[in-house]
Amino acid sequence: MSFASYDFLFEFLPLALVVVWIATAIGGARLFVPALAAVSVAFYASSSLAHLALLLTLIAATWLLSRLHAALKGGGLAGAVILAGVLVNISALGVWKYGDSLVEAFNTLTPFEAREPGLLMPLGISFYALQQIGYLLDLHKDRTRVRGLLDYAAFVLFFPQLLAGPIVRHKRMGAEFDRVRAGVPMSERLDMAGQGFFWVAMGLFKKAVIADSLARLTVPDLTAAAGGDIAAFEAWRLMLASPLRIYFDFAGYSDMAVGLGLLFGVRLPANFNAAFRVGNFREGWRHWHITFHQFIRDHVYGPLSRRLAGVPLGGLLAMFIAVMLSALWHVDNVQFLVWGLGVFAFILLGMRLKFAPGKGAWRYIGVELILSGVIAVVFVAPSGEIAARVLLSAVGIGEGAWSWAQFSWTRDGMSLLAVLGVYALAKTEISTQTLIAAERGHPRRTLFGWRPPLFVLGPGWALFAAVLFLTGVWFAGESAPFIYFQF
Repeated sequence: MSFASYDFLFEFLPLALVVVWIATAIGGARLFVPALAAVSVAFYASSSLAHLALLLTLIAATWLLSRLHAALKGGGLAGAVILAGVLVNISALGVWKYGDSLVEAFNTLTPFEAREPGLLMPLGISFYALQQIGYLLDLHKDRTRVRGLLDYAAFVLFFPQLLAGPIVRHKRMGAEFDRVRAGVPMSERLDMAGQGFFWVAMGLFKKAVIADSLARLTVPDLTAAAGGDIAAFEAWRLMLASPLRIYFDFAGYSDMAVGLGLLFGVRLPANFNAAFRVGNFREGWRHWHITFHQFIRDHVYGPLSRRLAGVPLGGLLAMFIAVMLSALWHVDNVQFLVWGLGVFAFILLGMRLKFAPGKGAWRYIGVELILSGVIAVVFVAPSGEIAARVLLSAVGIGEGAWSWAQFSWTRDGMSLLAVLGVYALAKTEISTQTLIAAERGHPRRTLFGWRPPLFVLGPGWALFAAVLFLTGVWFAGESAPFIYFQF
């Protein structure tokens, strides 16, 4: 069930809010977490009961192992228990996400012929497996503590962040549950609801209006590439539009996730912060999928860089390993090599090349457009063959690459200008959290002496949010699935 679908916005979401409200009204704050877990189970069950069973099994297994770790803490087996929990989640991810790719690689590299399992990837498995691994590692480092099974299940299951993040740390979510149990004043709840609506409106607009409009340009070009021939202008349009589509699609989902959390009274971390606006590739990477990169920094890059501190170029090697593991998580076939090398090149360039108004700006923009386009095409292309066909056509290699027979200035020329316009929007974007933080610093404003109680922002911003939401709803009727929806 997509957040940008009418089924979710006008059926599931209102019903879920009512269920949680009734539960807390009848049983008090102690029923808040059980109610959240119940509506989240219903949300995931709408996709697949079999995949729900897998998710609940992994939750139970991880929690039981965390309890065993607590019982053995200080003993020699405590670390082995954590390792077992990590392997359980990695194994599930390996079978359901990478099973077909691993068998295909085995068949290619050996004289044997094994049958691909053909398993349908469970929704959100890349995220909830990683979130549980992060919990186990934090537990082992005394960064969190074991809670009851219901609290732990709600931490993993909470539906706004279940399918595609943000990846939340157990300690943070536990603190949110404790805050709600302690009692939240009505003024604070209304304040959070107002912020939540603004986040949801911004996210829906980014997804349904901007990202899906770009999808209508890129999907036909991908289809053409899959069919065999793609002209150079189509390849360039695909390269220029794909990173912007991915960005606004995922940033839109993440904004909606944060907003939905606030509507239910839970603060989730922001996952994007105007990644294209920053003037440095390395810094921009940190502003993109923030919680994932924090996970990689804390659990991969940080420990590796400390271990390799005395090795020549140890820091660079640690960064390379972290990037390639990130690539493997993002791309479930051999294309991850190109994706990872491209991102690593991005980061290295970020150490030398910075964006600033003036002579060097165009060089930065050109490198950014080309490198981000290559990485994005590798990510969205259904196969390495199709990705290679697009990239080769972009440099004039391939049958039909220089064909202009189908080019139309009114259609294709305007579409390229539209893509560049979206890029300009991304370069000047002000993130949702920045808008809210700036507005909250102003005096509380009123409209004819009355301030709408459901909006933390002033009446003008409330109207702006309403326009964004209604525009997003209008476009959501033809909304494509989120790129990270089944991931």
